Amino acid sequence: MRKSLALLALLATLPVYFAQAEQSMQELLHNEVYPYQEAHGGILSIDSINLNQTSSNYSRRTPSGNSSVYFYVPIQTNITHSEVRTPNRNLWSGKSGHASVTAIVTDEFGVRHDAILRIQKKFGGRWLKMNDGIQRGHGQVRVSLNRDDNLYLPAGFYTTEFIIVGAGWHAPQDFRVAIRSLLSFRVGVTAVTAEVNPDYCSPPPPDGCDEVCQLGSASSLGGAGQMCALQADNTVRCWGANNLEPTDVPADLGPVKQLALGFTHTCVLQADDEVRCWGSNGVGETDVPADLGAVTQIASGGSFNCALQADNTIRCWGANFDGQTDVPADPGTVKKIAAGGSHVCALNADDSVRRCWGANNWGQINLPERGRGGVKQIALGFGHNCVIRSDDTVNCWGRSGQGQSSVPRRLGKVKQIALGRDRSCAIKMDNTVQCWGLAREVPTDLGEVKQIVLRSHDAESCALKTDNTVQCWSDDNDNVRDLPDDLGEVKQL
Repeated sequence: MRKSLALLALLATLPVYFAQAEQSMQELLHNEVYPYQEAHGGILSIDSINLNQTSSNYSRRTPSGNSSVYFYVPIQTNITHSEVRTPNRNLWSGKSGHASVTAIVTDEFGVRHDAILRIQKKFGGRWLKMNDGIQRGHGQVRVSLNRDDNLYLPAGFYTTEFIIVGAGWHAPQDFRVAIRSLLSFRVGVTAVTAEVNPDYCSPPPPDGCDEVCQLGSASSLGGAGQMCALQADNTVRCWGANNLEPTDVPADLGPVKQLALGFTHTCVLQADDEVRCWGSNGVGETDVPADLGAVTQIASGGSFNCALQADNTIRCWGANFDGQTDVPADPGTVKKIAAGGSHVCALNADDSVRRCWGANNWGQINLPERGRGGVKQIALGFGHNCVIRSDDTVNCWGRSGQGQSSVPRRLGKVKQIALGRDRSCAIKMDNTVQCWGLAREVPTDLGEVKQIVLRSHDAESCALKTDNTVQCWSDDNDNVRDLPDDLGEVKQL
């Protein structure tokens, strides 16, 4: 009885604790981080680092251009214990190891758990304990989670964030940096099912992407240097890199109703339900099977394709290095397919994702709990996936070396998602675009859009605007950005 009362008393104090922690975090930001940033001309900055990702070298961003940096994690929101909370200028021993931080992580059901994180900093080519000094020129930090430290943590998908503060010396003036750690990770997740809302595309949202344009971006990976558009008259126009002729549209191509672009090849689904492919054929990606039946949808991955036939069965062909064309014997009754770099997922008639197959080097075919139910759309990238849930929010998992699976905290509700290799983009409810990961900048003059397609490799992107015109942008390549002069009204990219 006494234990129960003590537990109830403890639970009653949690809201107060979390409120105090939040206030402490805000005080840290407003009393330390922001003033230093303003006072030192931007030397202090708040950047982001994901789990198992190395931060930038902050030593080279100091007033001297190269200085020592000491990192620590103060007690703040989502942190209940930090091995080192204040800087100590005398610790320069350079011992290997890690500092342990206990963070509050939230699972997909909103339940909070404690997780022990390991934080290290770099010295030369070695990773050291965080409470040892970092000598000149190596102001970097890394956060990781060791399963052996968290055996009590239930299987699931978790998120958390906190700030690492760095203090520096050996410069004309003291300086500080702050790194916001945005962490999402899985523990022992093996589930491969997800529910999908069949009514997402019908009816379309106002000025939104209907079934025609939805198939273009949601089902295929996207070209490595080419772009294609399905025009209002059901003809296809392609442009961009053409080394392997993925933009050479066959002269005898009939009316088209869907596009699918791989790395260096292009496929279309014609109005007569037949598939045509052209471009690179190094692994048979454009050799459409002669016995392929009537097709209702196609999806192109890196160097392979899959087709959903009228009898709801799947046929795949092309590269098979990771088993991406080996369709499982029991995929169920399928109504829609999506292809990524080297993996595929199938949506079933019972509104579930019963099977994903192919490469799994980043856990991309292991759907978390938040991918199982209440899903409106699923999109596959090179090595990561994202879903739109029933509340119009986004959840991502898989490869995240550039933060492409770390959904911005303030993204809000969205209509559509599109994935590339190192970035993800979403169309928000006001028809504007927000991207995250590598090359996340969006043109300020883009305006309202109803579909977005990302190039599979680099920073090239195209958007179908609500007035049925196309705008493309790129950091360093005009292949896609320069639209054909004779491009007509477009209904799908």
